[in-house]
Amino acid sequence: MNSLFQVDLSKNCIDEQVWIYYLTKPITKDFEDFVKRFGALKYPLGEGFSFIRLETKDFLLTGNIGMCELKLTIKQNADSHIQEAFEKELASYLGKTPDHRHQTTD
Repeated sequence: MNSLFQVDLSKNCIDEQVWIYYLTKPITKDFEDFVKRFGALKYPLGEGFSFIRLETKDFLLTGNIGMCELKLTIKQNADSHIQEAFEKELASYLGKTPDHRHQTTD
């Protein structure tokens, strides 16, 4: 289990797989830079939208920012490494969030 998110397989059938990610940290505006590797968000973050949506030929990524939840739907005939690539990038994104609580001033 990853300490940055929990993942559950919600649906596994011939035409698609649906993975749900429960994040331990909220998504911030810089999430848009993270997803640029895959495509552009349909709704820009920070513009009053609490839901995200990104669709490519291989997958559909949706999410509820307030609930810290993402859903990755992998389409039929998609690249076989989509889930692994997404999880690697997601862990990198969540792991690089700076923690300013331990900074000291002299």
